[in-house]
Amino acid sequence: MLWVCIYLPLLPLETFTRQKHYGPLIIEEKTNNRRVVLLANDEARHAGIQPGTSIPTALGLSSNLSIKKKDDKTEWKNLEQLATWAYQFTPNITLKEHMLLLEVESSLTLFHGKEMLCEKIIAGLQDWGYEYSIACCSTPKSAELLAKNKYHYEDNTHSDDELFFDVSDVQRCPINLLDIPEKEKQQLASMGLTHLHHLDSLPQSAINRRFGTGLSLQLQQILGHTPDIQKNFTLPRTFDQSIHFIEELTHTDSLLFPLKRLFSYLENYLVARQLLCNSFVVTFHERFQQQHSFVMQLTQPHYRQEYLLSLIKLKLDNLALQQPVIGIKVSARYFSPMTQQNQDLFGSSQENIQSKSTLVDTLSTRLGQGAITRIALQNDHRPELAAKNVAIKEPSASYRPRTPHDTTASIQTQHPQLTRPLWLFQTPQLLRNKKGIPVYGERLQLIKGPERIETGWWDQQPINRDYYVAQHPTGVIYWVYVDRDHAVEEKKAVNSPRGQTYTPSYQTQKWYLHGVFG
Repeated sequence: MLWVCIYLPLLPLETFTRQKHYGPLIIEEKTNNRRVVLLANDEARHAGIQPGTSIPTALGLSSNLSIKKKDDKTEWKNLEQLATWAYQFTPNITLKEHMLLLEVESSLTLFHGKEMLCEKIIAGLQDWGYEYSIACCSTPKSAELLAKNKYHYEDNTHSDDELFFDVSDVQRCPINLLDIPEKEKQQLASMGLTHLHHLDSLPQSAINRRFGTGLSLQLQQILGHTPDIQKNFTLPRTFDQSIHFIEELTHTDSLLFPLKRLFSYLENYLVARQLLCNSFVVTFHERFQQQHSFVMQLTQPHYRQEYLLSLIKLKLDNLALQQPVIGIKVSARYFSPMTQQNQDLFGSSQENIQSKSTLVDTLSTRLGQGAITRIALQNDHRPELAAKNVAIKEPSASYRPRTPHDTTASIQTQHPQLTRPLWLFQTPQLLRNKKGIPVYGERLQLIKGPERIETGWWDQQPINRDYYVAQHPTGVIYWVYVDRDHAVEEKKAVNSPRGQTYTPSYQTQKWYLHGVFG
């Protein structure tokens, strides 16, 4: 097996410096009831402050010193964000204090060897901006020791020449790096035992008698003689990440940078779980514990942070902050599986769908969720009630999103023998009746019909109509009808000598124009 240890020695310090630029900054801890410096940034070190310096001494060395307590909760959250990103390399990830352990043996073929895999890991760590030390070995504890030793004692943290080690290389590591009580470390040092190779020369029975079985068990796990079972990190089922600011933000433009970071976390999460985001919620935490939230519903599920951030930019253009913002939270609950789409030979239908969805999302974000509508079919035979406009992102029983396999296919919504115009008048127009033939400027020729629609008696809006397809001398095709409730039929249809369909002759009835064919 091959384990990769990513050691983050300055994580307690970087938890604060990633949010804001400080002057001299230290992280304090309590040791034997004494407040001492755990970590110090470069400005504090230039002032003479070192780890282990007492807090009163540090305050005497720097007048504008910032002191922070170790934030374990935020550190762990940062580790989880990094583990979510590392899911692209392997699902076998273990979180420990200040480090990640990745078991990558099963991923070597996918990444074309351990060298290429480590190159990708290092490139990603540099983008995150953490100080790190990385080491690879065959057991998790040996990789952990070698990464720590590489940073604290060998001063070649970012050397790409030494990434892969053998288990025997841990013999040069100091005993101080072992995860044992401080009292045992002092006892070993008083005996002149400072490195692991000193312990290797001692019989195991003597070590057990003097220090118990814990030390020898750890040595056996380092060498791989005893199984060392690790607890794998599991991605949460929903996404929920937030950033809290040191200072209040009063302009919407200043919110883009933290939002970009949150959406990068969301993209890493979606890629790790192979999901697409259907919608997400952005919440602004304002002064006086007030909150302002809005939901972004996507027409087409997406995962790219650039696309999601572009929608947020449009939203922020129309947003006026009522109070200064002290924190932002992005959460997502509803997802769709990320499926691989096939492309055709002469173009990608998936790209066409995405471009349409991008247009709809952009317009909806700019104009409002209800500003963009679509036509939805209704279960009603009356033409004026057979369809209605609904919000384009509102689900309905008669609507389903199209897939790349049916983008060019038409959905059959009516009987194949029936004909409906694309343009339907909201109010039918009354036509002139000339000897039973409708006249719209000139006489219309009835070329198809009748289609009788008699329905609606149950809701006080009954209709009883005979519909015809009629052609104007100019070539325009119209959809006309006769209202049978206000007419008396004079004679039945007969066969035309020219093969056309003669319809019932209406001498005193009213004709109406209801639609135009495209």
